[in-house]
Amino acid sequence: MDIIGRINNYTTDPNKFVDIAVAFVQNIPYDYNKYYSIISENTRFPVEVLVDNKGVCSEKSLLLAGILAYAGYDVILFEFEKENHMAVGIRCPCKNSFRGSGYCFIESTLPNPIGYVPEEYMGGIKLVSIPKVIKVSSGSRMYTNCFYIDNDPATYKYEIIQKFREYLDRNYRLIYKEDLTRSINSLYLPYGYISGITWKLPIENGNPDIIVAKIIKCYIEDKCYQNIVSYGNLRADLTIYRYYGVDIINEGGKYYLALLLAK
Repeated sequence: MDIIGRINNYTTDPNKFVDIAVAFVQNIPYDYNKYYSIISENTRFPVEVLVDNKGVCSEKSLLLAGILAYAGYDVILFEFEKENHMAVGIRCPCKNSFRGSGYCFIESTLPNPIGYVPEEYMGGIKLVSIPKVIKVSSGSRMYTNCFYIDNDPATYKYEIIQKFREYLDRNYRLIYKEDLTRSINSLYLPYGYISGITWKLPIENGNPDIIVAKIIKCYIEDKCYQNIVSYGNLRADLTIYRYYGVDIINEGGKYYLALLLAK
């Protein structure tokens, strides 16, 4: 597959290959029209997903599984018949493999870190059933980058924050202020600021690149179906305010990227 050749030209690292392949498929637009269609439609072949540049969970999962299988990885598919959902599994030695299966869960529909299982899908669906496991390939390669999968975001918070700050620097005229970062959990702004607003964006353990990609797509661009609340005003706030502070915080056992904007 030409996709494999292109990724191999970019990296020789087996883990980085998986990261790139996953990001590539996750960023193919989800076919909402097909999801909502009352009339049953045939499943697209992987090549059709590429040509149409869209697909539903099963179609994108088949594409990703095919790429990884052809590249020599040990790959399976998780088919949740009750929830009408499909995801990819890749062999991994991580403590947090999916339900102790020895395979790390990969959600193909939208940017999500390898190993992370979304708590809720569109329509309030949760993956609670025992999936049918479909063997795709018994390749010798596996995904071994377990650090981000087995540790919580506080362990590598500075990587996440740095990548997010780089994104803000490239796209918005914001100035980072350490005093705002220190004031994220305070009831008051530091002296000299007239107004501000705090956004708390849910994050999960996983590769910082994917975490930041999800923040951008789901919370800044507000393009993710799993958003329980709308983050439509965040993009506007990023253009209204001049200064910001950012940190990773834990509330009730869940992690958030906390962004304090001020002027």
